[in-house]
Amino acid sequence: MIIAAISDVHSPRHFEDFVKAIDHLDALDTKPHLFLIAGDMINRGEIEEYEKVSNVLFGKMNCPIVACFGNNEFTEQRDEIKRTVKNVKFLDDQSMILEFPIKEWDRKMSVGIVGTTGSLETPTMWQKSHIPNIDRIYQNRVDAIDGNLAG
Repeated sequence: MIIAAISDVHSPRHFEDFVKAIDHLDALDTKPHLFLIAGDMINRGEIEEYEKVSNVLFGKMNCPIVACFGNNEFTEQRDEIKRTVKNVKFLDDQSMILEFPIKEWDRKMSVGIVGTTGSLETPTMWQKSHIPNIDRIYQNRVDAIDGNLAG
């Protein structure tokens, strides 16, 4: 099974490099069965960039696209991103199992995916001074992921 993944495009900062990487992947004979986006596809809440990033994938990734959010996709923007970007399944402290028929192996394969913005063992000074209850937020994320991994 082939899984392709990307993160930290921080569009528009690295958008052109992202386009080149996707074009290169699209030109290969072997295509991914799954494409993962591991957050920070836009830079500091520039929400209009997410649709631009999504459009690059459209028609080139003929497989499930699963994403989690990074800290640059601000919490208050995530519902709008989910509504706008239809070709991506977003996991926000959630998990899912995908089943893939692998023709060359003549069988199906299941893949479990957990998506989270993540947490730090010790929040940064900026987080402590700007995000109320950051310790509790991080602990809730860890608890949610523990529950997802336990099955």
